[in-house]
Amino acid sequence: MFNFKKLFGAKNKSLLGIDISSSGVKIVQLSRHGKRYALDGYACESLPKGAVVNGVVQEVDKVADAISRAIDKSGCTATQVALAMPNQSVIMRTVAFPIDFSD
Repeated sequence: MFNFKKLFGAKNKSLLGIDISSSGVKIVQLSRHGKRYALDGYACESLPKGAVVNGVVQEVDKVADAISRAIDKSGCTATQVALAMPNQSVIMRTVAFPIDFSD
């Protein structure tokens, strides 16, 4: 199960989540209240066709404008962001270290 406490950290009480797809931008703001979480704001904005193709942003300005409109519409104020990334945009490498390698 996903640990939300690690995402929020000790000092961060609110977190802005941004999801960018080929059809639009979705934004949510979550805050922690003790052991519970609350949805403080959300919004969706459409993107023009071709702005994002196969998970790759083609038109940065149009996507940035959609994110800005969604933040304005939602009333979100969080400064910490969690961003969804497509698998093909993430670089992963396995590195082998010797057993006696120190921290």
